Amino acid sequence: MVTASDVLALIHEMGHTDITLETQNLVTDDLLSSIEIFNLIIMIEERFGQNINGSLLSPESLSSCASIAKLLQPAN
Repeated sequence: MVTASDVLALIHEMGHTDITLETQNLVTDDLLSSIEIFNLIIMIEERFGQNINGSLLSPESLSSCASIAKLLQPAN
């Protein structure tokens, strides 16, 4: 299971060490560009072997490390 901490570690690998688990507006505060979001999704898919359903992507679902990790959880 991919956790918010796992997502944060990837973001830090990208050079954004100023972002924390408490950061809540990765997209709307322009902390990550659209290209960086795209690269993060690719990194997640490659690192964890899971595909992110593109239809679930939205500013809200990409707003924090926790919300990104939630995209990778099985649907109930």
